[in-house]
Amino acid sequence: MFLLGASIGSFLNACSLRITNDDETIFDPSRCRSCDKKLQWHQLIPVLSWALQSGKCGCRLKKTISIQYLLSEIILGACFVIIFNCNEINFNLIFYLLFASILFFLVLTDLNYQLLHFPTIIFGTLLGFIYGSFHGNFVEMITGALCGFIIIYFVNFIFRTFRNKEGFGDGDKYLLAMLGAWTAPLIVMQILILASWIGVIYSIIFRLQRGLFPAKLALAPLFTLALILIHINQQLSLI
Repeated sequence: MFLLGASIGSFLNACSLRITNDDETIFDPSRCRSCDKKLQWHQLIPVLSWALQSGKCGCRLKKTISIQYLLSEIILGACFVIIFNCNEINFNLIFYLLFASILFFLVLTDLNYQLLHFPTIIFGTLLGFIYGSFHGNFVEMITGALCGFIIIYFVNFIFRTFRNKEGFGDGDKYLLAMLGAWTAPLIVMQILILASWIGVIYSIIFRLQRGLFPAKLALAPLFTLALILIHINQQLSLI
């Protein structure tokens, strides 16, 4: 499961880096970012290749490879292991692994470019509806998605009215709607409130370190962290 997650993490990281490049697609072979040399199979093994090359590219230039490549593989690999160990081997497991992969990709694109890939969000939302229909929660999932969309849309409406600008990014309402399609209206509210507090804490730390507040915050990582903390709290309350 770790190798599967690490492989998917490596692929999703590559996709996130190519998403704004019109000259490169996900179907193009992997290449060195320093000299454009095509990478060999032994340079594409998740985690192991990065470690064996000491974080350097395999070509003659020996440029440093971003730690993001390694972290993407380790983080999603670890997520797959945790999800696998916390759930039975059944159809639900496939949904959970897909949801984790979709959310991880959105976190990467938001961190790299403050961009949320709309087709991915739509796919994730539809997948949530399908998952909910299998468990008899379709109406609740629809309500959760609407709640997530309406909350941020309403906040942006207030900001436009009084400050003539958006309070959230245009894609954030669709992202919260996707999360609502997997959870419920109450969880959506908890995600937004907890993510906001995490953002406040981060902004204060950022201000103390650099003397100014961040101009923008990538909300996909904050929403994801809030969702994880809420889920952990739910599991602890069941013990």
